[in-house]
Amino acid sequence: MEYYKKNISVLWVLPEKEPSVQFHDKECEYVHRVLEWEKYLHALNYGKLYYWQGDNTLKSYHFESFKLFKEESEWYNEYGQLECAGGYHYYAKNLKLCSTNDKKLYIEKDFNKKYHKHYFNDNIDIPECLIYSDKYGNWWKK
Repeated sequence: MEYYKKNISVLWVLPEKEPSVQFHDKECEYVHRVLEWEKYLHALNYGKLYYWQGDNTLKSYHFESFKLFKEESEWYNEYGQLECAGGYHYYAKNLKLCSTNDKKLYIEKDFNKKYHKHYFNDNIDIPECLIYSDKYGNWWKK
């Protein structure tokens, strides 16, 4: 909020080269356990996190929800009756599919100042602010 009052734009960059991989999924590149502060920056950057690549370049990553499958299991209860559970899909809570556009982003030429209006959703509260955002939009929706 104070940066906004002083007309200062910010760009939050993660020092790692890429998100940590939790496991590889059959249908996607990899899965990342998203921490609370990463969720905040992801929302602040309109669905992207920027990772430092060196030489004044960044790489953008996008995270999105996905479903896991709970295998069906069977057992006998204390009365000798067969019971079963599972056999359904559910959304992973903090695990997210991770994708990138593999484009090398240069801070000085691929980013523009952008006004971010106040945003509140899912316990994320972003005040109005000025950020630097890359000019490539939501590449994962294409």
